[in-house]
Amino acid sequence: MTKLKYFQFVVAITLCFAVSAPAKAYDWAITTKVTSIEASYMPDSLLFKVAGAGGSCAAGQLLGWNRKGSTDALKQSNATSVYALLLTALVNNRNIVIYGNNTGCTVDFIYIE
Repeated sequence: MTKLKYFQFVVAITLCFAVSAPAKAYDWAITTKVTSIEASYMPDSLLFKVAGAGGSCAAGQLLGWNRKGSTDALKQSNATSVYALLLTALVNNRNIVIYGNNTGCTVDFIYIE
């Protein structure tokens, strides 16, 4: 193999790895309804139950939202915002879309429909 062909081969392999699809940040996604909210641990964490099963997390099992943000104030604001979203969905019987992880049944992303 000439040096040029070797170089082209290395570049081609490198490009294959460089353009590979990124890994998902979640294991499952479902559209479901909120059935209850456990706010006792606010603002450190927020637990809630939904009607549908997601991955290895059974329907009715507590799902956890770990607050997000770079400072304590942002984390508290994030937990309060997600609590408001969940409460709105529960009271108005609206669907939510959640993306979560099997490990610990935690939720990474949440949307109200």
